[in-house]
Amino acid sequence: MAVGDVFVLDEKQGKTYNRIDTTANWQSVNPVLGDGEFGIEKLSGGKSNLKVGDGVTAWNNLQYLVQNG
Repeated sequence: MAVGDVFVLDEKQGKTYNRIDTTANWQSVNPVLGDGEFGIEKLSGGKSNLKVGDGVTAWNNLQYLVQNG
């Protein structure tokens, strides 16, 4: 499943790479996002939902920061 450990912070380049996946994968894997790490949930029609981790709470229990669907 694609929701694995994909978060990378490249301090030299000033870039972050965030986890992006479908609702089904997020819910089944139910990862704990790092403190301040973004998790992007892909929806149909090019829309997305966004959650931000706290380093403790699993995905299914985090509140949405942005919810488009």
